[in-house]
Amino acid sequence: MGQGPHSATPTNASNSNVLSRNQKADTLQVSSLYLSWIQEFSAVMAGRMPVHFGLGMTHNSGSGEFDHWLDTKDVLAYKIVFGNLFLMPMLGKVNEGDIDKEDDVNDYILHFQYDNKESKLSMGVFYEARVASAGGGNDVPVNVTTPNGTITDGWEGKQLNIFVAREFEQLDFGMEAGFQSGSTGLKTASGSVMSLQGFGIATELKWHPTNSKWKALLKAGIATGDDPDTQDKYEGYIFNRNYEVATLLFNHPMGSFDIFKTSLAGGSSATRRSDAADVDAVSNVMYISPDFTYQMSDTFAVDTRFTYATLQNSNYSGFNADKNVGFEWDLGTSYRPHEHFILGFDFAVLFPGSAFAGGSSGFQKETAYGFGSKAAVSF
Repeated sequence: MGQGPHSATPTNASNSNVLSRNQKADTLQVSSLYLSWIQEFSAVMAGRMPVHFGLGMTHNSGSGEFDHWLDTKDVLAYKIVFGNLFLMPMLGKVNEGDIDKEDDVNDYILHFQYDNKESKLSMGVFYEARVASAGGGNDVPVNVTTPNGTITDGWEGKQLNIFVAREFEQLDFGMEAGFQSGSTGLKTASGSVMSLQGFGIATELKWHPTNSKWKALLKAGIATGDDPDTQDKYEGYIFNRNYEVATLLFNHPMGSFDIFKTSLAGGSSATRRSDAADVDAVSNVMYISPDFTYQMSDTFAVDTRFTYATLQNSNYSGFNADKNVGFEWDLGTSYRPHEHFILGFDFAVLFPGSAFAGGSSGFQKETAYGFGSKAAVSF
């Protein structure tokens, strides 16, 4: 209450308190706000919407109980339903630039999916093309992707994700593959424009036998990493930070260098390693992670998980690393006294592999451990 439009150097009624005829505009932070007009076989949606696809490997709405991140888009979408099929084209506005310049960033998206509730089969395709002009729209970080590069062209990035899942009586299977391509608009020191390449695959196998207190989940996947020697290509593929594989690995930045090459995602840069938690992601790695859960009672469960990983690209600027990331053991408990409340405790130990030594760099590597508690209320 009582905030005028005053500036340090008032010039007219728009920035002088005593001349003003309105109040200073305040900012309301909105993470999600959209309108849905639903008809019998179609729907129109407009606004800032959460976006989710498949296993959440690339597009993840952050709707899980302990998710820390969320994917949203400002879009106008039209969903058409044909029985078990739906087709949804979307026009997205990532950034609206100046009115007299061609500096917008736009998304052109097509989501096609098949869901059969009787056979419990789901399949889908999600295609996204992001276009930004060179005249102010393309703001890709230069020094992170290529040293001494310059932005000369627009960004034309393409993301294609394919998903298939099937549920059986005691076994569920899901797989998602993502492929990126296009151009960054960055001209390297050699004079060529850097292209986008890379792919990722995530698979999940769930075992939930009837009349048993045991459950199991096997996660396995691969994500390519960038090679600094190929400056005309960026081959790294980074999973969504909500996609959980282990407690320490791919969550909390570990070691003395950007081992998973996730600095573009804000996960492993040196400036964030010491003061941020749960900001890393799956990239430049092949992993396998079996998880076993024992339901001791209706409200209490114990969970243990084992994760092993190896690097995909061990070439870094200045040194070559070994590919053995190491082994992690996680132990967790969860207590759910009510369907809308859950309390959990996690303990994790990472036995780092020789990859963390950084080859000839000789970085120190020691066993790492972590303990955490978490709680979630849903309503």
